[in-house]
Amino acid sequence: NIKNYKKIKILDIGSGSGYFISALTKQGFPEVRGIEISNDQVRYGKKMLSKQKIKTDILLNMKFSNIMELVKRTKFNCISVIGVLEHLTQMRDFLKNIKTNKNIKFIYLSVPLFSFTCVFESIFDKVNNRHLAGSHTHLFTEKSLKRLLREFSFKSHSEWWFGLDFNDLYRSINVMSNKKKNSGLDKMVESFYNMVDEFQITHFGTSAKFI
Repeated sequence: NIKNYKKIKILDIGSGSGYFISALTKQGFPEVRGIEISNDQVRYGKKMLSKQKIKTDILLNMKFSNIMELVKRTKFNCISVIGVLEHLTQMRDFLKNIKTNKNIKFIYLSVPLFSFTCVFESIFDKVNNRHLAGSHTHLFTEKSLKRLLREFSFKSHSEWWFGLDFNDLYRSINVMSNKKKNSGLDKMVESFYNMVDEFQITHFGTSAKFI
């Protein structure tokens, strides 16, 4: 609904190695900035951006306390937080800072959902968890997200609900198969991989379902 998307100035919080800000720059967004707390990822990201002929000063290393202050006063009108909110112990303070900054008009977010994947991750206790990782302080449901929207008087502009439950199950089986080096399992894993998309759509549809 925005006639001139180039008026959108995007501040990406938790940029990692800068994949998203790289994509935004290539799509023609004129003002993009990425903030990341990991110095190692910023160092690697700057190396990758340089190879792509993108200015490396769009990716910055910053402490979380400084990020909180930055969100309060930024002139950027769009904040993106992809895979970030679940890590924050001060999530509501972070959202409050966004709410009180009148310059910010849009939030683009992606979060992990409490779903069937959580069961898989509990069963395969020797496979690294994607949803229940130790650094995650939150999981979300449709109900909890809508509650947050109401709490901060945010309005949903658009939503995309999708699940990766069978992808996660495949990954867990594949990891265990590699550990056991069982040729019989290898064939089963290969067959399962070819059916992952069909299973996800058949059992969960195009939207994420919740326990």
